[in-house]
Amino acid sequence: MQNTILTNNWNAYADGANGGAFDIYKNASGKGFTLELTNCTIKNCYAKESGSAIYFVDSYNNGSSITMTDCDVTNCFVYASGGQNGLGGTIRTLSSNYASFTMNGCNMYGNYSVRGGALLWNAARAPKPHLENCSFTDNWEKSIVGSALYIQGSMNR
Repeated sequence: MQNTILTNNWNAYADGANGGAFDIYKNASGKGFTLELTNCTIKNCYAKESGSAIYFVDSYNNGSSITMTDCDVTNCFVYASGGQNGLGGTIRTLSSNYASFTMNGCNMYGNYSVRGGALLWNAARAPKPHLENCSFTDNWEKSIVGSALYIQGSMNR
């Protein structure tokens, strides 16, 4: 996807509502998926549970990937009533070791969540991210962990 604006997208209809703009959930074996965003804007998106802009799960080692280049993600928010809900204001990853997640030249601005205002990944089960020339500005969270980035687990890989 190139030169595209995604704005005012909401996923708030039920418990488990993830991914305001993209809800990418690969829960079966087989070929992985690829999402490439270039010069895109994602703004004013909402999810009830996790990942208000992008929710990314590939739990079967399919080799899925997300690459974002020169993208802006602004004013996206997740708000749930606490617990494990309300995670990953902009992007949440929860995937296998074989998936990849890359951001280059992206700006994350004004995003909100209960935990992990801009970006949350589970290091034990998510791809090790590659972030280059990115800006995280004025992102915030309700708890005490990770206004810009929140890493769950260990990044030993």
